[in-house]
Amino acid sequence: MSKRTILSLMSLTVCIGLIASSCASPPTEARSAAEQAIEDIGDAEKYAKDEYQVAVDEFNKAESHMAAEEFGEARAGYEKTIQLASDAGKETGIGRELTKVDAETKLGEFQANWADISSQIEKGRGRAAKALAADAAAFGDSLMVTLNDLKSNEQWYEMVMALEDASTTADGFRERVGKK
Repeated sequence: MSKRTILSLMSLTVCIGLIASSCASPPTEARSAAEQAIEDIGDAEKYAKDEYQVAVDEFNKAESHMAAEEFGEARAGYEKTIQLASDAGKETGIGRELTKVDAETKLGEFQANWADISSQIEKGRGRAAKALAADAAAFGDSLMVTLNDLKSNEQWYEMVMALEDASTTADGFRERVGKK
């Protein structure tokens, strides 16, 4: 073959490649599936934060490729997002169980601490001590309703957060008892 024939064939190959790539359609089905996969792992944001963020970041990269009309890269990014979301979903189950154990442990610790604070409050005398006891009782009753609701709905992350806030409030009651 002559150089001219080879150059003509190479030019033709490049032209066909350009035409084929410009005709590629956007991966809308892959995008929808990836978007759904991210939505399906909403709890991962609490229980598997790192894995969730990796999946979201990959989705955002795929979106950038889509905006640049780099459809092959976008499709690959969406497919990778689906896999990463699946991995995050698995980690969410593990994280949820670990958080459940943590919540139950913190609940027991809080209840023991609160019982101690309550007994100290009950020993107080006078109008200020009675007001403090009433405040403590209202706090305790309200908290137990909240914690029971969270526990029955298996909202372990929220329960841990509520217990952390409750511990801070309980420490405030302990300080007020100490000043009496």
